[in-house]
Amino acid sequence: MALSQSAVSAALTDLESQLEVQLFDRVAKRLVTNEYGRLLYPKVFALLEQVTEVEQISKKGLGAVKLAASTKIGNYMLPGKLIHYRRDNPTIPFELLINNTTEVIKTVQEFRVDLGLIEGGCYESELITIPWKKISWWYFVRQITHWRQVVN
Repeated sequence: MALSQSAVSAALTDLESQLEVQLFDRVAKRLVTNEYGRLLYPKVFALLEQVTEVEQISKKGLGAVKLAASTKIGNYMLPGKLIHYRRDNPTIPFELLINNTTEVIKTVQEFRVDLGLIEGGCYESELITIPWKKISWWYFVRQITHWRQVVN
């Protein structure tokens, strides 16, 4: 560790002050762990291990990207885009849930996914809704049919 003795001493004094308990006994310019220090050590060590693990996950991008999409978007629009995403981000886990619009909205509300894509509006006040694409819907029929008159 590249800290001076005075810096370590000041940090230790500050820690003991915040905890309102002395962790070490000072004996002839030496520190000896006392009962409180021995009790807290395993708990502090476990917390430091968890912090290290969280840092590694965030640095390596190991958190999965979770996406929910309605049926048409998930089955027809996303596959081509996901190929490019996987090529550009091969180490990042990816999860896709395809469901109906109501269920996609529900999974976003319940924090089960990071992002939801639906065709149509979402009017839930606690969610941020951003238009994604303008889709032109086309209908088509055979040239000789009575349905052509119905839809015009």
